[in-house]
Amino acid sequence: MRSAATRVADSVIITLTGWIAIKWSIYDFSAVSSNPALFTIASVAAGLLAYIVFPVMEVYKSWRGTPFSSMLLRTTLAWFLVCFTVVAGLFFLVGGASISRRWLSSWLIYALIALWIFRLVINSVLKAARRKGFNQKVVLLAGYGALGRLIHRRTRLYPDIGFHVKYILDGENVTLPKIEDVELIKNFDQLEEIVRSQKVEEVWLTLPLSEQSQIREVMKRLRNDLVKIRWLPDLFALHILNHKFEDFMGLTAVHLNAAPSPGIHGWLKQCFDRVFAAAALMCLSPVFIAIACAVKISSPGPIFFRQPRQGQGGRQFMIYKFRTMKVHDESGAVTQAKKGDARITRIGAILRKTSLDELPQFINVLLGDMSVVGPRPHAVEHNRIYSDRIEGYMLRHLVKPGITGWAQINGWRGETDTLEKMERRVECDIFYIKNWSFLLDVKIIWRTAFKGWTSNNAY
Repeated sequence: MRSAATRVADSVIITLTGWIAIKWSIYDFSAVSSNPALFTIASVAAGLLAYIVFPVMEVYKSWRGTPFSSMLLRTTLAWFLVCFTVVAGLFFLVGGASISRRWLSSWLIYALIALWIFRLVINSVLKAARRKGFNQKVVLLAGYGALGRLIHRRTRLYPDIGFHVKYILDGENVTLPKIEDVELIKNFDQLEEIVRSQKVEEVWLTLPLSEQSQIREVMKRLRNDLVKIRWLPDLFALHILNHKFEDFMGLTAVHLNAAPSPGIHGWLKQCFDRVFAAAALMCLSPVFIAIACAVKISSPGPIFFRQPRQGQGGRQFMIYKFRTMKVHDESGAVTQAKKGDARITRIGAILRKTSLDELPQFINVLLGDMSVVGPRPHAVEHNRIYSDRIEGYMLRHLVKPGITGWAQINGWRGETDTLEKMERRVECDIFYIKNWSFLLDVKIIWRTAFKGWTSNNAY
């Protein structure tokens, strides 16, 4: 997407859609129809400005190996910047009264859709060509451990990304299996020769952190070669949650246990949580009243059960549930409910079986202590016990706890009477945090609401 032809095409698209917006929108506004030439000039100016601004915004950089959505987002931001600049110029020259809002909104939408479609077509054509072996970048892979094998497997599974690992370097004393269409390199002298003679376009360093001497040697050998070198540190070996690079006092630092970045998706999640919780509380108010009466009649004591839990960042909050047990004193200890537990009331057994006892947690969501979807909050005492027995257990607290989660729809809910059950639940929670997306939340809510949880061990 970096060619001059693409830049020209974008400029033409923006100018043409501005003209189309004039033809389709201008006749409704007398203030604008008196001077259509002004908006034609604005459309041409935007096309010329895009020719300058889009490259500065890195719209035309190589997007191989990156999500297609990232390209669309960058293009959208660049187009909004161009549009804002042109409109600001119009305000300065002729004033706001002379600008048709319908023309502006139409142009904004037409151009954006056209730019997206153009990129979709180009991307589809490139993928089809790459699947047939064209437009492939030749790659030399330095390091063939677990990470090297993983990335090589991905390039073979997804040839439409556009990378072909043709050479592998993994030291002189390592025996590698024979791999189809791949040449194995045993020493650094071969490395230099192949990079210079075989038109290698990229070198990927997947050597483990313990092999720093080899990493330095590769960098030294190729310091005078105009080949792109990517370093893919083997962060999988560190058993971390997430990572991101950041500027720290002028140096590049790697954040090894980064919580998912909030950004626009995090803001959407918060808005969704509050709206969904408010709607649930209003729609289910008759159910709440009925359950509250049943709990009160079933045994003496309060309607709600309140217990301290740890939320995001380890902050404590009081979780709400419908009371399902007879009032009792455990003197600070926390004993999980079990099948046939004498403390559970008759109504409480039904509530636990159907998970209706969890409904008051929508109040916690409204208060901002919880999310609709996330790792289930465990008792503080359980956190103390399992934090030393399960690796990465406390990483669950990097995000807000939820009413339901990935673990629950995959069968890991209810009583955790063995260490293995808790380990499986934590694995699901970590998977959710690593792979979180708004669509994943929707999938979990759908499964919970319409298909139910896949486990029946809710005692």
